[in-house]
Amino acid sequence: MTADDLSKELFTDQKAAADKYKNKWIQVEGGVYKVKKAYGHVELTLRGAPPKANTVGCSIDCLVVAADIEKVWQFGKNQKVSVFGRVQGFGPLLSLDLAEATVKELEPSKLIRLTAEELAAEYAKQPMVAHEKYTGDSFSIPIVLTGTVAELIDDDGSKIVVLTGTGNTQPRVGIYKDDWATLKKGDKVTIRAEAASVDVEKANSPKLDAGFLIKKD
Repeated sequence: MTADDLSKELFTDQKAAADKYKNKWIQVEGGVYKVKKAYGHVELTLRGAPPKANTVGCSIDCLVVAADIEKVWQFGKNQKVSVFGRVQGFGPLLSLDLAEATVKELEPSKLIRLTAEELAAEYAKQPMVAHEKYTGDSFSIPIVLTGTVAELIDDDGSKIVVLTGTGNTQPRVGIYKDDWATLKKGDKVTIRAEAASVDVEKANSPKLDAGFLIKKD
């Protein structure tokens, strides 16, 4: 079934859908909305159809098996994928949780990959043009950044990795706290994150959030 079809069942009668699917293994096809890391796990979210125009559709949150994590971090926004997993439960805001999920690409990824220096150079030259490019139509676009850790900041509990950029313009990435704890200045890293804003007080440095570490050299 598609994520749209499943979301329509949830909107029509969530209790009936819960009775029908709970603890069942299902296969769902849909577009990638988000990839994130939480509590040591990687979660893939598909977004279903909204009940009417200009409203938010239900989310299908998939807890990915360890063997497929390498695939998942390479998925781009809205990329079509297929997920097979066990329905673990239903959330209060029309969300459905799939556990032990395995994934398969249905089309090639268009995920953006840049060095920290390349991203910084774009923001240093034309900050608002770069910001609009990487935030899309009100939704942040995932980016995979490679670079060198210039500084680690604990901002009242928020964990930030500053990467070496161009001049004083340096990408600042809000990152999963357990990943932050493994890093030190000078590490060569690959991080997946989403563009969030421009820090005009720091030479138009790009600020990203929802970051997690993919690789450290």
